[in-house]
Amino acid sequence: MESAFPQREQEIKTFLKFPLKHLTELESFEQQLKTEKSILKSYQKFIKSIGGNTYKDFVSRLCKNVFTNSLAECCSWLGRKNNYAISSLEITNQAFEIIHQQTKCTRKEYETAFAEWLRHAKQRRVREEKN
Repeated sequence: MESAFPQREQEIKTFLKFPLKHLTELESFEQQLKTEKSILKSYQKFIKSIGGNTYKDFVSRLCKNVFTNSLAECCSWLGRKNNYAISSLEITNQAFEIIHQQTKCTRKEYETAFAEWLRHAKQRRVREEKN
């Protein structure tokens, strides 16, 4: 019997509508994570499927798959400089739990890697547009 959930990374990515492009999509996805068990399970499976050699690599690979650079430009870990704070969202909490299980990184290491990835979003977007 086939599962109702997508099984492969690309299928899950499509099912979850990644990468997220706008704050409205992020807020909607956040709400779905809190209310729809199938979305939560698919997201957890997706995080596990991404993997990484180190916690930094894991965070980077996750962020590239979940956020566009234009969305990431509007966000910061703590919401400084009038950005959208993502540190307390379910999307980042679920990611930490799985990345911690896989790499044994501390919360501080995870937060620093995530914040650093967000900080460089504009630079990545500009480079992307040039190519």
